[in-house]
Order: sequence, then structure tokens, then C-alpha cells
Amino acid sequence: MKISSRESWLLVIAVPFLVLVISELAVLRPLRQKVSESRREMDAKGDRAVWQAQLQKAQTETGRLQSQLDTLNQSIGKTSVPLNHAAALKEVSRLCAEGGLSLMSSSQDSGAALTPLLLKAVPLLAAQNGDVTPEAWRIDVQGSYAQMRSLLQAFTSSPSFIVPLSLAMKVDEEGIAPTTWTLTLWL
Repeated sequence: MKISSRESWLLVIAVPFLVLVISELAVLRPLRQKVSESRREMDAKGDRAVWQAQLQKAQTETGRLQSQLDTLNQSIGKTSVPLNHAAALKEVSRLCAEGGLSLMSSSQDSGAALTPLLLKAVPLLAAQNGDVTPEAWRIDVQGSYAQMRSLLQAFTSSPSFIVPLSLAMKVDEEGIAPTTWTLTLWL
């Protein structure tokens, strides 16, 4: 049997094509699957490693913060701060007057939320002060930003127990009245 030139050209083209198809099906496809499985495994291991590193970092930070909290608790135990609500309110009034702020109103704020750190300090302060615990008070004052900033700085050097919890500002839309500040204090 003799092969025509047309058939020989078809064989020349078909044989390499068949070799490519067979190599794709028999060799390359399984190799690609193995490579993709390996990549997925590496990604999963990499994610796990990242999570473990982040967990280790968070645990280290938690330990550091706990030691700082323990140190603060010990210093609170050594430093006696007298809790006298009337004296603290009088001190706030005096500091407002010295700073040029007008004290508009003050009232006890039973709905004030304390941070977990302050909640931990309550029993320590109560033990030092004959079961007298700090109270949250809402103070409304009028004055400028600079005056309010000075008041907050004055609290740091005050002999009374005064801890600012929150601060809100209300500006007069017409610009006639001074700014009104609502300050929640822990006294």
C-alpha cells in the first residue's frame, strides 16, 4: 500500500497532535492536579501559621497588659484616695470658676457606663474608704475649648478623686451663646 502525499502530510500533522493530546491526558493533567493540591495545602498551612503567630502575639500583649493592671492595682492599694463626693463637687466648682467656665448644672448620672478597668478599681476604692464607692456625675458647663482643656488638665493635679468618663460639646448654631460642654465625671 502506497501512501499519497496528502496522506503523508496528514500523518505528519496528526502524529505530533496525538502525542500532545496523549501527553496532556496521561502526564500533564495529573501533574497540574498535584501542583494545585500542593498549593492549597501550602496556603492552608500558611494561614494556620499566620493565625498562630497572631494568637501568640495577642497572648503576649494580654500578659503584658495584665502585668500593668496588676502593677496599677498594687499602686492603688498603696495610694489612699479619699472619696468625698461633696468635696469633689466643690473642687470641680472651684476649678470651673478658676478656669473661667460657667457651671450650669450638676446631677448624679446613674446610667454612666464604666470601663472594665474602672469596674475592677471599685472594690479596691471601697475597701480604702469604708465602703464609700465613686459615683458618676453629669456636669454641664459653658466656655471655650481652651477653658475646657485647662479644666481637664487641672483634674490631674487635683487632690480630690476626679476621673473624666466622657465629654460632649454643643455649639450654639447662632454663635451667640458660648459652647456648652457636658462632662461625665467619676467622683
